Amino acid sequence: SVLVLNAAPQTGLHPSMTGLQNLYNEGKVAIVQGVSYPNPSMSHFRSSDIFMSAVDSSQISNTGWAGRYIENEFPAYPIGYPNAATPDPIAIQIGSVVSTALIGKNGNTAVVFKNPNQFSEFVGDRAPQNSDLPNTPYGDYVAFIRQQQIATIAYADRITTASNGGTNAPSAVYPNSELAEQLKIVARLIDGGLQTKIYYLSIGGFDTHANQVVSSNKTTGTH
Repeated sequence: SVLVLNAAPQTGLHPSMTGLQNLYNEGKVAIVQGVSYPNPSMSHFRSSDIFMSAVDSSQISNTGWAGRYIENEFPAYPIGYPNAATPDPIAIQIGSVVSTALIGKNGNTAVVFKNPNQFSEFVGDRAPQNSDLPNTPYGDYVAFIRQQQIATIAYADRITTASNGGTNAPSAVYPNSELAEQLKIVARLIDGGLQTKIYYLSIGGFDTHANQVVSSNKTTGTH
């Protein structure tokens, strides 16, 4: 019953994964095997830290692999952003809490929201001013926070415009799932003209432990 993959005779997919099988055979999906580390602690939290930070299990990092990539490609970020060359967010995460993978040495490198229009309403449209700040470390810190607020307001306007201007293709069929809802938002933003480089989505529900398949038909079940 295992689905065969082109040029990968030792690897196959679950019978229900015909969509991924087709994408793989068309060269549109890659599979990374053997994702683990030596002498694992069996901790879910530590494992998440390792694959989001992309460092050896013997190391601890306060930054994520995507955050470091963004800061390498855009060294001054977030200072001076958005700008004429990069008016849109570099990274967007659909969710409520920023992923460790998107943390850089200067903090969060992504704009995070569950709904693009609600994000705009939450942020507002009043930009703070820095003319009243003293020339002290306190003033520098407040100026940085205000600069972040100014950037967020500008991003919210761009995101809302793209969301309102974009549509989901009538021919696209989305399953009834949380991941599909996130993908619908991404597709609409891209169609609306947003030039964001990275979209970060998440899907859970794999920690099932037991009752993963239906005994009468082991090709079906919650897992």
